[in-house]
Amino acid sequence: MPNRVGKNLMLINGVLLEDLEEALRLVSNRGASKVIVEAPIGFRNIAIEVAKMIKDVPVFISGRNTWGSCDVSFNSNAAIIHLGHAVPPNIESILRMNGATLTRSGALTVINFKDSSAYLVPAYYEPNKDVIKALLEKLKLISKFELMAYALPYKLYAEELSQSIGVKLYGPFTGCFFPIKTNNAAIVSGGLFYPLTVKLVNPTARVIAVDPHRVSVDDVEQAYRKLLALKINALLKAREAKRIAIIVTGKPGQSMEMQVNGVLGFLNINGIESFIIYSDEVGPDLINELNVDAVINTACPRLGFDDLDRFNKPVINMGEIQYLRGELGSYLSSRVLIWPGNMGE
Repeated sequence: MPNRVGKNLMLINGVLLEDLEEALRLVSNRGASKVIVEAPIGFRNIAIEVAKMIKDVPVFISGRNTWGSCDVSFNSNAAIIHLGHAVPPNIESILRMNGATLTRSGALTVINFKDSSAYLVPAYYEPNKDVIKALLEKLKLISKFELMAYALPYKLYAEELSQSIGVKLYGPFTGCFFPIKTNNAAIVSGGLFYPLTVKLVNPTARVIAVDPHRVSVDDVEQAYRKLLALKINALLKAREAKRIAIIVTGKPGQSMEMQVNGVLGFLNINGIESFIIYSDEVGPDLINELNVDAVINTACPRLGFDDLDRFNKPVINMGEIQYLRGELGSYLSSRVLIWPGNMGE
């Protein structure tokens, strides 16, 4: 049962939603023919409760894996309520490039296309005092770090931890954009996805994953080195490719359709046969079936790093094509995250 705990906060099943009521008001005023509520893994039951609050219009709860604000679904004459993701500058740039306009109202970000709009509602885990205490005890055993950063749902955990330790706080950030140089950082999130973002951009830094779910504090160095070895191996194999598929997605927060001619031109100049594959979802089912020597991924850049052990052929990202002919000795892992509008380094 939703419970208002502040002027702009609604508590649902241990998760605080900021400006949800404002989002519902804007959706009602828009007069859409249907409403879609979508949320990432971990928040889907929250989406069900939000859907119950919407009256007088058909409501659908999305079963899609919504990995970020880049993954918002747009449906003709629909209003989309999207829970739990921030919009980083690189995704905003791509959305605008693909015809969207963005506005902000309080904590909400509203993404508008010609016939649909998405209302991004911030969602935060409610901190557990025992978890905070346990994490602080573990952090005390680590030499001092210069920065703490967080993924959006972990904002309240990060605020309490950083205040207790007395360290600079940055956030939210996303899995494809981290604009800060650091030598020593603690990242508050679930799992290693977000800490690895920071490590990609700062490969020589010590990056600590602070996970409230597992109540754990771990260095990501070993996981990073394992994935980096897979990346280098993929690049070495891709350099021998004679036939390459370029993957383009239709998702407006990821689509590089207007940039792909440059990739085709580079491959043509270097005598590599190539063609374009268009797909909304990009994963092993698609890539492993293709009769090619390698794949250039222009969709989510993390496919070309975190998921390499799921593919039966080398996958590289758009920002890495220079290494098909250039020297690998100069390789920077931050190239994984290079998209138009994304400094990434």
